[in-house]
Amino acid sequence: MKLLIQELSAYPEETEYLEFKENFVEFEKEGKDICALANSATLHDVRFAYKVWGVTDKLHEVVGTSFYPRKQKHGNQDLEIWLRSMLSSNVHFEFEEGEVFGKHVVVAKIMPAAYQIARFKNEAYIRTGSSTQKLVPGSRRESELWAKVGRAAFETQVALEHLMLDEVVSLLDVPLYYEKLGEPMPAQSESALHALEVDRFVVKDVDGSYAITNLGALTIARDVSAFPSVARKALRVIRYDGSSRILMQKEETLSSGYAQSFEDAFRYLMALLPSEERIEGAVRRTEGEYPQIALRELMGNSLIHQDFQIGGAGPMVEVFDGRIEFTNPGEPLVDVSRIVNDPPCSRNEHLAGIMRRMGICEEAGTGWDKIIYSCELLHLPAPRIELYGDSTRVVLYGRRPFKDLTIEEKRDACYWHVCVRYAARDYASNQSLRERFGLKDSNSAQISRLLKTCVEQGLIKPVDPSTSPRYMRYIPQWA
Repeated sequence: MKLLIQELSAYPEETEYLEFKENFVEFEKEGKDICALANSATLHDVRFAYKVWGVTDKLHEVVGTSFYPRKQKHGNQDLEIWLRSMLSSNVHFEFEEGEVFGKHVVVAKIMPAAYQIARFKNEAYIRTGSSTQKLVPGSRRESELWAKVGRAAFETQVALEHLMLDEVVSLLDVPLYYEKLGEPMPAQSESALHALEVDRFVVKDVDGSYAITNLGALTIARDVSAFPSVARKALRVIRYDGSSRILMQKEETLSSGYAQSFEDAFRYLMALLPSEERIEGAVRRTEGEYPQIALRELMGNSLIHQDFQIGGAGPMVEVFDGRIEFTNPGEPLVDVSRIVNDPPCSRNEHLAGIMRRMGICEEAGTGWDKIIYSCELLHLPAPRIELYGDSTRVVLYGRRPFKDLTIEEKRDACYWHVCVRYAARDYASNQSLRERFGLKDSNSAQISRLLKTCVEQGLIKPVDPSTSPRYMRYIPQWA
């Protein structure tokens, strides 16, 4: 804290991304200031904006403050909770408190606004010199800010700065980084960090200190809780008793970065799921209720495609009797109905790239093909994609006979089967759909009725409507 205050106090005057105050003023002003500082940090390309209490705004003298943010309340609500509820979801800030020269000082460290302009109570604010003002709609500054926020990436923003070499090594699992990439690790720590700089995990400052980015923290942190900006993004796995969320049996929060926690979470998940042993010839095999490839792809998707600008939420896997739900903050960037066949689109390109190189995911756009095809091989119901609020949930169902599926579940399975076949440059048919459900030839009439329903609902269409029903082949309606 002392070094930070000395560095900030060295500025000759307040700036668009730095403000000093002796004491807390009032709630509305603090909210507007934090919003304006977040926008100004983006506009001026700085790593953080700061608001400091306990330092005079003219001479930058440390005088101390009576402001204690964790004790301050707005009505019955804690100040920080109230601020976060009033600010747009892309505003990330943390209060830090400490003693400097025997005086109590508070700092609000504010990350630059990314993806959209920051707002307080749905109004945008910006700094002009040392004052906070409303951002005028249609102004040149608004246009400049939109251009900047569109390019800002949460992954490359700084999570912690002013770190020495040994601090970086203690916070990041550098040996794991080299292990996952299959490369030898240099003996000298400084040489080892060079590759991390290239991958934007760390940034070296001119004074010789280091900063760790959100990407570095998310990927190889020994403990993500040490990084306030990503602390809530740890992967959670929960097992419930029965089919509802009433009684939780087990919960595990994987606190390490995704390079390690992905594998740990997958092993933990597999231990929670039912399995049975089968004898094939002289070989005993353990077969799970759910396809492992689908579990891995869906868990990987929940990590890579989450919207990091949505605060207070992270990826989660929930296990119930008969189903598993994978949830992540943020909605898909592609039309859900075309998710199998559209080109891949990643919200977090840097994270997706490093996770691919580490063998945790792919960027070829075939993940959903694998998920649906693996479910078909085990004759499982089709996965279901649900959008609610600002989150995405994918439900993977356990095995149920065809007669127990709802009309909607049969229709979804038929549609995705046609999409997967089309992606493979093939066509769906009555026979291929019977094989998908594990049905006998005697069930062809049921499948014909299902195909007719899907055609009538505009989901699929015959390749050649004049073909005999027995030999009819189908493609998606949009094809």
